[in-house]
Amino acid sequence: MDQTQIIKFEEDELRLKVNLLEKICDLFSCSFNDLTEEISDELEQDCYFDCSTITSNDLTAIS
Repeated sequence: MDQTQIIKFEEDELRLKVNLLEKICDLFSCSFNDLTEEISDELEQDCYFDCSTITSNDLTAIS
């Protein structure tokens, strides 16, 4: 995704395919609900990359 696509996604003008959302969840080791819930700036979030199931093709597609 380029910066224009990210902005459109953030502004709800672009929809991602389910398979891409699943790969993003795998990459960030989170559930779909984690992606869609509103997070307060006051909460600390632990985030790490779990690349054990991600292939180089997946990373290319996500980028």
